[in-house]
Amino acid sequence: MIRFLRKEAKSKHTSPCRTLMVEKTDRLYRNLKDWVTLDELDLSIHFVKENVILSKESRSSEKFMHGIKVLMAKNYIDNLSEETKKGMVEKAEQGDLSFICPLGLCKRRM
Repeated sequence: MIRFLRKEAKSKHTSPCRTLMVEKTDRLYRNLKDWVTLDELDLSIHFVKENVILSKESRSSEKFMHGIKVLMAKNYIDNLSEETKKGMVEKAEQGDLSFICPLGLCKRRM
């Protein structure tokens, strides 16, 4: 998506794609780098469930609240990771290794 939007930004089209529609803040950003990247693309972003449209013309208070939502989404992802790891360790300590992928089905991470 970002590759497409970057290409559109450089496009010589009379009306390149400059609008992005998403469900809500935490569905768009997976990390803070995504937020910065999309901000640099100067898009109009419509958050459908939040009834918010962000663009370079948005008020500072709207941008501020959006920043808080991005940080809350980041916190949610970080907390989910911590809780998952904690649950896996607890299960392993109890001898339950059902969360381990069966041999032959796992992909190695490099």
